[in-house]
Parts: sequence; C-alpha cells; structure tokens
Amino acid sequence: MEARKRIEGDMERFKVCEKETKTKAYSKDGLAAAANNDPETQAKLDAREWLDSCIESLNTQKDALEAELEIARSKKKAGKVSEREKELEHRRDRLNWHLEKIELMMRLLDNDNLSHEDVRSVQEDVEYYLQSNQDSEFQEDENIYDALRLDELDQDKAGLDLLKQTKKEKELEKERRDKEEADKEEARRKEEARRLEADKKRKAEEEKRVKDEQRRLQLEAERRRQEEEAKRRQDLARRQQEAVEAAA
Repeated sequence: MEARKRIEGDMERFKVCEKETKTKAYSKDGLAAAANNDPETQAKLDAREWLDSCIESLNTQKDALEAELEIARSKKKAGKVSEREKELEHRRDRLNWHLEKIELMMRLLDNDNLSHEDVRSVQEDVEYYLQSNQDSEFQEDENIYDALRLDELDQDKAGLDLLKQTKKEKELEKERRDKEEADKEEARRKEEARRLEADKKRKAEEEKRVKDEQRRLQLEAERRRQEEEAKRRQDLARRQQEAVEAAA
C-alpha cells in the first residue's frame, strides 16, 4: 500500500512535469534576471534552462519507474523475472542513458565546448522522447546525439584534449592556422614572382638570340654582296682589257 501511494505521488509529479514540457518554452520563466545579457549569452542560458528541465523530467520519470519496478519485483515468483519487469528495467536503462547524455551536454555547454545551436539541434527529438516514451507504439531513435559527437568531447573518453581546450587556446590555434595560410600565400606569391622573373629573363635571352641571328645573317648577306660586287668589277675590268688588246 505504501509503495502504491509513492507511485501515485511520483506519477502525479510526472504529469505536472510532462504538462510543462508540452507547454513551456524553457527559456522565459526562469531567465528573467538574464534579460539584460547579450543575445549570445541569453541563448546559452536558454539552452541550459532547457537541459535542466529535461534532467528534471527524466528524473521524475525514473523515480516513478523505480517505484513501479519495486512493485513488480515484489509480485514475482522466486527465481523468475517477469516480462513486465524486463520491460521496466529496459525503460529505466534508456532513461539513465538519456540522463547521462543530457548531463554531459550541460557540462560541455558550461565549458563552451558545445554551442546553444548544438543543443537546440536535438531539442525536438529529445522532447518527443520525454513526451512519448511510455506510449505503446513509441519507437526510439538511438542516434539522437550522434551528430554532436559527445563521446569525443567527454573528458572521460577520447575527447579529453578537446574538452580541456580553452577558448584562448582555440583562438591561438586559429591564429596559427591563419599564419600558416598567410605564409603559404606569401611563399606562393614569391614563387610566382620568381617564375615571372625567370620567364622575363628567358624571353629577353630569346629576343637577344634572335637579334644576334638576324645581325649575323645581315652581315653574311653583306659579305656575299661585296664579294659578288668585287667579282663583277674584276670581270668587267678583264673584258675591257681584252677588248683593248683586241683593238690593238
């Protein structure tokens, strides 16, 4: 009897929380004091308030489920686990899984390793789970959080460095990348200038070679002309001499 009363009380709290889940925007009632913050800060506070509401809803559902599970265990036969008990344990495990993900998201948001846009990207799916996970035809999407790569950012897993990386370190990393890009661009410009200079020098050398060849051909033509002129004069002189001798 005592357990049943506890279940009824937990279920009543869950109904109230579920109603708020369906009707509240999460971002107004609890954030009046933050109204003077800049939009980015306000958006982060809104996202955190929503995460906090999700945690509250998950814990409420979990408490009600634990109480129901306690009753199911009290009724089972020795050494046997009923199908109802298995179902309740599975639902409890799923609640705990979502609770871990939401709590991790809140930590990452507080550490600026997760943006409010990231949080909002899963809002619709998470709210659907909170509102509908007890429905008989409910089908859970186990990939809700995949795009956020939470495990890579978790300080207890592979994302330790990412989680510890401060905003300043990110800025320094960006500056380093920008400098590398600038250095690459400067090197590219220098290489392009060197290539243009080499092309210019090669073109000048080619023009000089062409001019030298033209000069050589002109000189060769002049030499041949002079040789032919000298020969013509010699032939003319010889014929004149022969004519004089013939006349005598």
